[in-house]
Amino acid sequence: PILVDYRKNTAEAFEIDNSDLSGYKYSNIVRTRRAAEIKAGAYPAWAGLASLNEKVAVDAAKTTGWYMPSVGQMLDVMRNLGKAGATAENLEKYYAGESCDYDFGTTNSSNLRGNLDSFLSKIPAAERSLYTTASDNLATSSYTKMWHSYMQTYVPGVRNIDISKDLLYVYNVDVIGQYNVRGVLAF
Repeated sequence: PILVDYRKNTAEAFEIDNSDLSGYKYSNIVRTRRAAEIKAGAYPAWAGLASLNEKVAVDAAKTTGWYMPSVGQMLDVMRNLGKAGATAENLEKYYAGESCDYDFGTTNSSNLRGNLDSFLSKIPAAERSLYTTASDNLATSSYTKMWHSYMQTYVPGVRNIDISKDLLYVYNVDVIGQYNVRGVLAF
């Protein structure tokens, strides 16, 4: 399901997030169920991905096309391309309280954005957006329940990844606000 139960602790949150590899599935569900709203501009991230599929053509017989990755898929990117130590052993609770936001410590993501940028070096400068110059917030297609302090209830929240200052941080955000999206495709 797109909406999963509220995570009870940081270890459980990491385990759920890390095993969530269904971004392509979630993207297709949202594209289908919210097609009219996307077309009307209500979901700019999804409209942006649709535009990317039109502007940066890929062979549909060989790839999935562009989609919004899940939080687990983004953690894989951070580990495999960014060389981040995003493991259960390095897991740290971001702050006290009932939140299940977490990071991996300040020494386990050294040069994360630079490492990610190195994989973009073969793409012409006019056609790429570097991690070191972009906003630090990356939305995913994963949702969970989050406690909203103003409304005093649980609401749907996007699992978001922040790579500011090379500290890899995973947290919930409400759906209001501006966050970047990094489209991915699979072969």
